[in-house]
Amino acid sequence: MTVIPGPQHRRAIRVQPHRYPIQLQLRYKAASKLGSFYGFGRIRMMSSRDVVFAPGEGLKPGMKAEIVVDWPHFLDGRIHLQLVCRFSKTYPN
Repeated sequence: MTVIPGPQHRRAIRVQPHRYPIQLQLRYKAASKLGSFYGFGRIRMMSSRDVVFAPGEGLKPGMKAEIVVDWPHFLDGRIHLQLVCRFSKTYPN
């Protein structure tokens, strides 16, 4: 997982081979020394190994996190899907 800093630190993200630009909302739960906190963000790119996203406030590299994405397509046209990822460590881009 790659965390892109908030709007005050925007920078260009290179599209790497097998990383696909995708714009999806996500929500996250992260753990810090002060306890759990929740937030929202937006996926910028993803691959089979990476999720690059811009989080809301509070999420920092190195935190344990879980992200949940409401997938835009339904299974069999009727079943709602979610992508749930749990990370024991986040890495900056």
